[in-house]
Amino acid sequence: MFGFNFRPKRQPPCATRRIPKVSPRLSWYIEPPAQMFLGGLIPFLIIFGEMDNIYASLWSHKVCGAFNTLLRDFIVVIITTIVVEVRDRLTLLE
Repeated sequence: MFGFNFRPKRQPPCATRRIPKVSPRLSWYIEPPAQMFLGGLIPFLIIFGEMDNIYASLWSHKVCGAFNTLLRDFIVVIITTIVVEVRDRLTLLE
């Protein structure tokens, strides 16, 4: 406690300016509402297409193995979600 109260004033390691940096306006596709919409729309469309395959096989409109289809669709959904998340993060960090 004694050393904390009598420490020297902190000096920055390099020269700094008091003028704040002006950030440019973001493009429409980098704004949070657009990112939320696109980040949810792409996985939804892929999940919708895969669920259409599953329901078509369950209702006997087409024949396919349910367990293989479910596993494949689950993997596709996980990969799509990861890719969309990485794309959104890289777009926001540019």
